Amino acid sequence: MHSGDIGTFCDEIHSTGASTGVIYCSTGFTSPALKKAKVNGIACCRLYRNEPPDIPEVIWLEHFTCKASVRLALNTDFTANELKTWDDVFDIEFEGEGRSTTVLDAIAEAFGSGEEETVSKAKERGSFPDDWQTVLTFDLDEIKGELQALIVGHWKVYRARMEAILLDGSYCLSDKSFQGSLTGPAIDVRGYHPGEAWMEMRDDESVPSSNKVIAILLQGDVKTALREGYGARPLRQGVEMACDNTVCGLISA
Repeated sequence: MHSGDIGTFCDEIHSTGASTGVIYCSTGFTSPALKKAKVNGIACCRLYRNEPPDIPEVIWLEHFTCKASVRLALNTDFTANELKTWDDVFDIEFEGEGRSTTVLDAIAEAFGSGEEETVSKAKERGSFPDDWQTVLTFDLDEIKGELQALIVGHWKVYRARMEAILLDGSYCLSDKSFQGSLTGPAIDVRGYHPGEAWMEMRDDESVPSSNKVIAILLQGDVKTALREGYGARPLRQGVEMACDNTVCGLISA
C-alpha cells in the first residue's frame, strides 16, 4: 500500500467525523505510507492468509495539559497613600458579603471563579480553555479613592514529548467502549511546570481536531503565586499598572 492510499483513507476519516483509523492491507505498506500514517495517527495492520490479522498495538493520540497563570494590574493613584508594596495592598481587610476578608482573598476568589467558568466552556467544546480577565473595584478606607484591580488569567498549554499513548486492552465497536489501561506521560501537579516530558506550546503551533487527550490542572495556589511574584515589589508613584507584564505560574494544589 502506497502513501496515496493513506491519503485517501485520511480523507475518509475526516469526512465521517471518526476520531482515528486502522487500515489493513494484505500486501504490506511502503516506507512513505508508514510515515504518512504515523503523522496522521493511523494504525497500519497486515492481513494474512489462513492466519489472524494484526491487532493494532498503538492508537496514536496527542497528549496536552493546561496550567493556569495569573497577571495583576492595579489602576489606582498611590501618591497620597502610605502603601509601599503590593503586600500592603494584599493585606488590606474589608467587610465583604457579611464577613471580613482581604484584598488578596477577594482576588484569589475572583480568579478561581473565572478559571472554573472557562474550564466548563472548554469541556463543552472539547478544546483548550480560553484566557479571561476580571475587574474588581474596592472602596477602602486605606486608599483615597477606589482601588481597581485587573485580574488576567492565562492558560499555558503543554504538548507531551511522547509521540503516542499506549492503550492496553480491547475496544468494542458496537458500544464504542474501551476496557483496559491508558498509559501517558506523568504530570507534575505540584510544580510550576508539568515536568520534563512536556513542552510549552507556541501560539502558532497546530493542534489536531481529534485524537487528542487534554488534562486541565485546576485550583492552583493563586495567593502564593501572587505573593511570590508581586508581594515585595514596591508600588510606584501614580498609577500602578501591569507590573511589567510579569506572568506568575500557579502551583497546583
